[in-house]
Amino acid sequence: MVDGMALFAHQTTANTTAHKDGIGAHSTATLPPPPPLDALGRRTLTDHCDYLLQATTPQPEFGIKLFDALGLTLCENIKGDGNVPVADLAEIDGYAVRATDTEFANEDLQAVGQLVMLPVLEPAPVLPKGNAIRVTAGEPIPLGADAVVPLALIEERAGNEIALLRVFQTGEWVRPAGSDVTDRVVFARSGEVITETLLALLAAAGLDRVLTRPAARVSVLSFDHITDPEAIATTDRRGRHLHSACSFLIGAKLLGDGAKVWRNDVTSLEPDKLHELIDSELIRSDLIVATSALGIGAVREELARMGVVDACQVAVTPGGEQVFAIIGEHQTPVFVLPADPAAAFFSYHMFIRPVLRKLTGVLPHRPQSKLCFASEDMVSEPGVFELCPVKLHTTAGRLVATPCGQPQLTTLADLAQANAIVGLPEDKTEIKAGEPLQAWEF
Repeated sequence: MVDGMALFAHQTTANTTAHKDGIGAHSTATLPPPPPLDALGRRTLTDHCDYLLQATTPQPEFGIKLFDALGLTLCENIKGDGNVPVADLAEIDGYAVRATDTEFANEDLQAVGQLVMLPVLEPAPVLPKGNAIRVTAGEPIPLGADAVVPLALIEERAGNEIALLRVFQTGEWVRPAGSDVTDRVVFARSGEVITETLLALLAAAGLDRVLTRPAARVSVLSFDHITDPEAIATTDRRGRHLHSACSFLIGAKLLGDGAKVWRNDVTSLEPDKLHELIDSELIRSDLIVATSALGIGAVREELARMGVVDACQVAVTPGGEQVFAIIGEHQTPVFVLPADPAAAFFSYHMFIRPVLRKLTGVLPHRPQSKLCFASEDMVSEPGVFELCPVKLHTTAGRLVATPCGQPQLTTLADLAQANAIVGLPEDKTEIKAGEPLQAWEF
């Protein structure tokens, strides 16, 4: 059905019909110009992803207390305001020495006593040549010292002398000044997610507030529990338990990517009730995702009343049919996912995740792929970029992808076993074992 596919690919609808309360008529939602189509009326995966990113506006930045920023995205490059640590520190209890004084192992060094604990910003004492000084882990070593000898590697001798059991190199058991943060050098970049360790590094650098974007608030709408008698009578009920799983699957993926998620069961396709539900979700949502086994037409019609809708065919399988909308005063993006769990899952990774990352400022917006190699022969559908679940593992020093399940038939059980997706090129019908592939980890 080439003509039907082309018609689907070109279908963009706007809020030309106002809802009775007038909200749709006042929407300022817009979409960018659509990308070019191939001979079958389809967009490439890359073009469609670029189109979605172009249609998405990042959330505004705001300052927040450092401890509350865990998991959020940094929106500024941060330079060191001084070195951290400000001086060379001992990494272990022992004796600070000059490395050149240890060139002759087992030769006695004069121990000059316990280092007095000094404030970090005060100058440390100078270590005379041929001497060692007792230090504790975490405290500054004296000027002139450039190595620390652990207590287990010395022998105490008479006359306040110690003997070393081996030669030591410059820098051994020493934490250099500026090893965590270097003065006037960027150590945290815009687009990074603030992890536990980055949070600690920012605190060590003396920051108490940072500029971030908030976690995205996402509403997941499940259309699998419609109670309208007419909708139920015209719908095949077989497999609806699988479709219902989609909202849980996508909601869990969003939670895993740091979003704040709430899930709602839609029970009616009546226009007024559907409008009221979607409009209420706009108040608290930065992104809306609909998983639909029922009523996809009604959802698209309502979205068109509230904004602009782009329905297209993408040269990818599963998940070739894509519906995207921008609605409401704040240009809220909306995805209507395919009913098949595998198609919805792959659509999330290829399209929703990049949009989520742009909303929250995570860079790069598109997750990076990895080079891997097929563990066995794989059959590919010609003329379309095919996505397959795989188990990635390292064999003989290289990353290998083992398919999960049967070609062209991905089940939930297959997804549960996999840890990545590979893309089979559209210009091939067979992938030989050992051939390189592009992979995206879950």
